[in-house]
Amino acid sequence: MRKLILFCLLPAAAYGQGLNRSQVTSTNSAASYTATSTSGADFIASATSGNKAIQIIQNSKICMNGAACTTSIYYDGNYLQVAGQGLFVGGNAGFTGAYSWYAASGQPFNIQGQPNDGSTAVALNVISANTLSNATAKIASFQNPASTEKAAVYANGSIKSATEHTLMTWGLGATGTALATGSCPATGTGCIASILPAQAFTFTAITAEASVASGGGAANTVITCTDATNTCTFTIPCNSAPPNGTSSAGPIRISAANGAGTGCVYAASASLTCSVTTAGCTTTQPTMHDIQFKGTWQ
Repeated sequence: MRKLILFCLLPAAAYGQGLNRSQVTSTNSAASYTATSTSGADFIASATSGNKAIQIIQNSKICMNGAACTTSIYYDGNYLQVAGQGLFVGGNAGFTGAYSWYAASGQPFNIQGQPNDGSTAVALNVISANTLSNATAKIASFQNPASTEKAAVYANGSIKSATEHTLMTWGLGATGTALATGSCPATGTGCIASILPAQAFTFTAITAEASVASGGGAANTVITCTDATNTCTFTIPCNSAPPNGTSSAGPIRISAANGAGTGCVYAASASLTCSVTTAGCTTTQPTMHDIQFKGTWQ
């Protein structure tokens, strides 16, 4: 009934010309009005503070191209939908709380900048409004699926990936070298050394090729990495077949085990050496080459 009375009171000139602010003013939060204006005409609705100027019920569309309504804005009960066309925001967009943006099911979510090419061109800025200085604070986290982090950009700019990386490779000659205990610079087999960049590293495993099998026995060959304080060990069984040992020739993979201190986790810029610390196989030690020390950046 309220709508009918409203239209009876509106001046005839309002039809086809739009409604101005003085013609439609809501002073009641439950008020509801309908208006039609021709192309180019204005429809202006206002409300007193705290009241509703326009109320659109769920799944009712605001159509942008007439009766066809292929371009519209509406609320589906979960999200505000912009259907038919893209949404262009001509200024800054602010959000309160921790909100997520989603693409439609089955569709990619693209972020595209349009800089002009040049020495200072930047297509995308990811900015933390607050300065992050904590060693484990992240500028960005990449997850797949949700909550399973695959990579991250930390506050100092370092990049951590869940993907295993090779820190260094101990060649030991084209056909390999029989492993013997030794230390740097050169006793026995000797060692391999590396200085980490300004980024922490965690050893996960070694991989290698055993070109000549070990002599067997119940003991092990052990390779140890250290920064002179913390130790990480790789224990290679003499009597287990590849990939878990060297009782026959073939590729092997041996998981890292924490030793002293922080074990297999090493701080940024750490100076590391890795060498054979135990040669326990009976009669002969395994001949190995291309020992790769693998892990993840922190």
